[in-house]
Amino acid sequence: LPGITGYAQVCGRNTLKWSERIDLDVKYYKNYSLLLDIKIIFITIINVLTSKGIYSKQKVKEKAN
Repeated sequence: LPGITGYAQVCGRNTLKWSERIDLDVKYYKNYSLLLDIKIIFITIINVLTSKGIYSKQKVKEKAN
């Protein structure tokens, strides 16, 4: 279903610029397949469990220093 996850989300989430997200979404559209969708789902699970690619207050504080 649309909106659950996506190629741009698994490739960087909040660390990407909007232009990079759009480029990745276009790349997905041009290359979509069942195998790529399965890969995205597995990477999503890994990213959620490891909190990869998201900002926390601590990480923002560390970047400022």
